[in-house]
Amino acid sequence: MEQKRPLFPIYDIIEHWQAFAYSEPLVRPIHHALYYALVQMCKRRGGTQRFNLPYTDGMQASNIGSRNTYLTALRELETWGFVEYTPGANGLKAPIVHVKFCASAEHLVDIYRYASCASADTSAEHIIKEVKRLKDEGEEKGVVIENLQKEILQLKAQLAAQPSKSPDPAKQVAVALTDPADEQHWSEGPLTKPRAFQAICERLGFLDIDFEYYRRQALIAAEDNNISRTIAQWNSWVRNFFEYRLKAGPLLKPTSGQTLPSQPTPKDQLPKPGQEKPGQIIYIDGVPGDQNMDRMKAASYLSHFPAAVVVSLAYPQKPYQNKP
Repeated sequence: MEQKRPLFPIYDIIEHWQAFAYSEPLVRPIHHALYYALVQMCKRRGGTQRFNLPYTDGMQASNIGSRNTYLTALRELETWGFVEYTPGANGLKAPIVHVKFCASAEHLVDIYRYASCASADTSAEHIIKEVKRLKDEGEEKGVVIENLQKEILQLKAQLAAQPSKSPDPAKQVAVALTDPADEQHWSEGPLTKPRAFQAICERLGFLDIDFEYYRRQALIAAEDNNISRTIAQWNSWVRNFFEYRLKAGPLLKPTSGQTLPSQPTPKDQLPKPGQEKPGQIIYIDGVPGDQNMDRMKAASYLSHFPAAVVVSLAYPQKPYQNKP
């Protein structure tokens, strides 16, 4: 039976290095980057600890841009006992690097004490105690989080068990029109509430217009585009709607107290083809946003009622009629 290849103990190696770095204040980010890069090289070489390493390869793997910084970090790792560094015999030969791994935390502390002449306070017991303290601290935080989650569930259950009070209709409308965090579909927005729509129009500076007519037009446009807006975004939506209408012509204003009908002329009120009165007005719903299609629809009516004036509710400022 073929023997399985032993796994490379990269997690144990990194754990021992982290324990050393925690107790050594001289360890900098370049030491972390360089040692991790060397360990990865060993792993890719099947666990080979001694290999040739050109300067450019080592600097690129550890993302160190300065050669002096790279050599300084390499020598400091050698001082701490993690690396043996042998410079190249000449400019054509690459240096040799021997990466050392520590088998245990006690072995690591022995190397550290020998290499840096540390005080007797640095010991395996000190590191083990610190690791245990961090572990206990993490467990305590986990218990606190679990207790908080239980309290939240209890509060939700208590709120659900409380008898519901009849909501204030005025407060409901106020919340629906002022809460920007409430994603409302157009059917719950100000387009279906004439007073709310008029308030938004006046806030945006659109005065003395046929609010009901434009509210219905905006409602059709919002429904066709499947608009879902917060009340804060309705202002921008209404502004864009009116700016688009301004490009097509002046906004409709009531004249002598009369406004356009909100619906097209009912079919049962249409005259018989060719029997309309000269200048008789026929209202059609029109095609918002497409004047060409709107013109074609009006032309279809004029072919049946040649003496009438066809007014599209989508573009009321431009009535259609046959030339005399």
